[in-house]
Amino acid sequence: MHGGNLDCKRIVKGSTVFLPVNVKGGLLSIGDLHAVMGDGEVVICGLEVDGEVIIKVDVIKDKNFPLPMVVEGEHIITISSKKTLDEAAKQVTINMHKFLINELKFDVHEAAMLLSLVGEVKVCQIVDPLMTARMEFPIYILDKYNYKIV
Repeated sequence: MHGGNLDCKRIVKGSTVFLPVNVKGGLLSIGDLHAVMGDGEVVICGLEVDGEVIIKVDVIKDKNFPLPMVVEGEHIITISSKKTLDEAAKQVTINMHKFLINELKFDVHEAAMLLSLVGEVKVCQIVDPLMTARMEFPIYILDKYNYKIV
């Protein structure tokens, strides 16, 4: 939930990552860069590399996003790590469902039906003790509702 070791190949140059602030001062740390990694990261690791990350940090108040979340390319993405892949997949779905209800004011059933139509649950990694999944949702739908993420 704090955003550590997400191993999500959609976190790339130009993406926006939303993380919770759990302690005073934030204590942000970034690492575990991969040159390439397949969805699933099935053994040991992706192709680990050293690198330089240039970031801009903003504190966003008065939002109750289901974190961690990523905006990359044409998608908004919820990410979750749990003991099993089934649990992680259910959690990313619940998180995106909450996002649609809270931010776009969708009805509970409308949000669920929309996720069944255009939501994409994908595996990030299965190598770590906690399995990680993501739910990708198209930003063009947010645009149709004139919703701006920030």
